[in-house]
Amino acid sequence: MHQDFKVMNSLLAPAWFSQPGRLPFLLKFWSTVPCCVMVILGINLVLRVWSKILKTMRKRQATSRFVMLVIHTAFGLVALGHFRSFLLGYRYENVRMRQGQAFTLPEGYALTVTDIHFENDMALVATQ
Repeated sequence: MHQDFKVMNSLLAPAWFSQPGRLPFLLKFWSTVPCCVMVILGINLVLRVWSKILKTMRKRQATSRFVMLVIHTAFGLVALGHFRSFLLGYRYENVRMRQGQAFTLPEGYALTVTDIHFENDMALVATQ
């Protein structure tokens, strides 16, 4: 099961379902249910914000309601961005770099480790 979670963590969500038999069905189901719940809550958030925004704008003394509306809208945008990156983002498997090493990204960019500053037990780094 631990290895299956490592596979899920190294792939984007659509890749979990593209190769049959790579991950157990129960794990796919377990990870899909919270995503579906978030989609339902997102739809609820959009509909509630839309229905409340006009009522809130009409009332002049609704400062606390307007603040809550802004907070809920911001949360919805953050959740939408997270969902988008979950489906369309980039994942690079097992990239381990040491000082002075570089990793080239497909977009033409490169990530270079110039300095590592660690102020704790160096034995922790050596075991990785």
